[in-house]
Amino acid sequence: MDKYEFSEKQKKVLAFPYNKNDSDILIADGAIRSGKTVAESLSFLLWAMGNFSSCNFIIGARSTSVAVRNIIRPYMHIKYLQRNFEMRYNYKDNLFTCKRGEKINFFYVFGGNNEKSQDVVQGLTAAGAYLDEAPLMPKSFFEQCLARCSVEGSLIFINSNPQFPSHWFKKEWIDKAKEKKITYFKFLLDDNPSLSDKVKSKYYNKYSGIFFQRNILGQWVAAEGIIFEKFANDPEKYIIDEIPKDWKLDFIDIGIDFGGTISKTAFVAKGVYNVYRELVFLDSEEIDGDYTLEDLRSRYLAFEKRIYEKYKVIFKCFCDSAEPILIRSLKNCTNYSIIKSATKSSIFGRIKFLNSMFQMKRLHVMRNATHLIKAFQTAVWDPKKPDTRLDNGSVDIDVLDAAEYSCENDIKNFIKVTQQLKIKED
Repeated sequence: MDKYEFSEKQKKVLAFPYNKNDSDILIADGAIRSGKTVAESLSFLLWAMGNFSSCNFIIGARSTSVAVRNIIRPYMHIKYLQRNFEMRYNYKDNLFTCKRGEKINFFYVFGGNNEKSQDVVQGLTAAGAYLDEAPLMPKSFFEQCLARCSVEGSLIFINSNPQFPSHWFKKEWIDKAKEKKITYFKFLLDDNPSLSDKVKSKYYNKYSGIFFQRNILGQWVAAEGIIFEKFANDPEKYIIDEIPKDWKLDFIDIGIDFGGTISKTAFVAKGVYNVYRELVFLDSEEIDGDYTLEDLRSRYLAFEKRIYEKYKVIFKCFCDSAEPILIRSLKNCTNYSIIKSATKSSIFGRIKFLNSMFQMKRLHVMRNATHLIKAFQTAVWDPKKPDTRLDNGSVDIDVLDAAEYSCENDIKNFIKVTQQLKIKED
């Protein structure tokens, strides 16, 4: 950080607390990796330490672990801060303390991931707040954090990445920035001087469709049309008939989505290759309509046997956690798999991951996985529900759920390897 050159927009963020324009809220919005977080979090801390002592402050994110990753750890690695401040983070109390000489301030870290999150903030009197990725927080938590900042001279620092255009944060805060005397800056990749042209090019090539518009162009746009555009437009680019001989299999997992009278029960097997460099959906199968418990067992046993005989590895099977009875039934009969409940993380997050893997040409589908191929080609966004895929029976999303259950626990590792690969290439 000693040699970091700030862009003009970042300098404006750093200068925000000292501008005499009656604005006590700053919003830095826009593209990912655009330099808004580093500038705003640093502006917040330096302002707090320069103007207050023995005061409480709020650092909020969608979870405390995200706040630590995005804000606290970067603080600890900035050499200027290391030389000028004594910094401590207490994981048990989620408390970050910053001291310089006789001056000390207390920064309470909160995670806002559901409507009850506002309760943990109540009762605190704060001199300011920094809210990271505000649109991902419940509105009640966001408003409670703002209400706690009642000390004279308090300021609010907020950053955001675009979501759908009818989101409460855009409608009530960004669209009304002038009315509420909010200082607003929109950031793009060019506002981050630490990114080389080569790195920026990689980000441009990582996303497509809605994810490109939001993550790269910083636009608040609605999701519409085909979800997996890259695959749907040219499926042969991603379909393979056999695994390349020089690829090394790391492990295989199976995902199961249980259906009913209308929806289908789907099995999908996926393989991870070359230490999280390649993701391959190996096979898929579906059971239509009603079926007995014995039908489920026999069809799954045949599916897992087919996978085992071809790849000769024992695997984990992640099942739709909404059906515990069916999960227990499978646990008592499997031969080659360890049965677990699926995590069932955010569907939008799972879609974003798969789209980025398609964009980077690191996601492949075996030609025999016909149900999954059709689903990737036909899945569409729901025109009536923001960031939700259509689920009215007209398209097959059951096999997509099964595919996502099989790989959702690996998303962080794929992202980590992607970042490592970029560092090596750079």
